[in-house]
Amino acid sequence: TFIVKQQNEDFYLLDVIGGTENAVIHPSKPIVAYSCGCIIIVHNLFTDEKLQLSDQQHEIKSLKFSAAGSGSLHTEGDYLISIDLNTQKNQANIKIWNWSSGFCIQTSPLPSSGILLESEKKFNCGFDHSGSLFCVLETTLACYRASVWSFNR
Repeated sequence: TFIVKQQNEDFYLLDVIGGTENAVIHPSKPIVAYSCGCIIIVHNLFTDEKLQLSDQQHEIKSLKFSAAGSGSLHTEGDYLISIDLNTQKNQANIKIWNWSSGFCIQTSPLPSSGILLESEKKFNCGFDHSGSLFCVLETTLACYRASVWSFNR
């Protein structure tokens, strides 16, 4: 269990239990990540420790752990990808997290277009077998769009 407390606050978040459809399992560790609004909880199932990732400002729409060995060698390829959506601006952002340290490594906006204007977008993220490329699929009831991203090695 984690406690997040800011100085001079009368109340604070004690725990988050459960999540939405955005729950992912780490590919090789007993770790589950899930979102609750704009907060990501990373839960170690063996130790019952929870880490809060809260650099998001909008509701999280998708989560995905990276494939083993993704990205640069100094992080050992252990990333968590999150996608949030600002429905007022119709802008989605992708964030790459070093989840074990709790730091957001990079934030990038997804390419925008006038085609996908519905606020009920769904996002999916997947990696290729080498872990050097990942794809973000955006879908609505009317259409879809995919963007392909590359990790530098």
